[in-house]
Amino acid sequence: MTKVALFVDDEGAPRGFEVSDHAGFADKGSDIVCAALSILTINTINGILEYTGQQPEVIEDTEHSRISCMFRDPPNEKSSVLLKTFFLGIRSIGEQYRDYVQIFNRRYQ
Repeated sequence: MTKVALFVDDEGAPRGFEVSDHAGFADKGSDIVCAALSILTINTINGILEYTGQQPEVIEDTEHSRISCMFRDPPNEKSSVLLKTFFLGIRSIGEQYRDYVQIFNRRYQ
């Protein structure tokens, strides 16, 4: 099961996310849930890095199937929109594939 932690600050504004583990919907290479989550995750990080002028802390741990993207400073408007869009997409996938995606809301500290 893929685990997704969505981090928000005290005002409810998005500050980052962490995605870990494999969905287990199908065999490796055929898992549409894993593919959807991966595409959304990588595209969000690439969009932030390419279009927002900000450099969040991105940690990729392929050995443990984990990637995170966290903002130490508050995200600017462009980054915030991309994070909110990521949250929306992840929640949509999670609703459709509840047995394969577990979403946690976490307070950013």
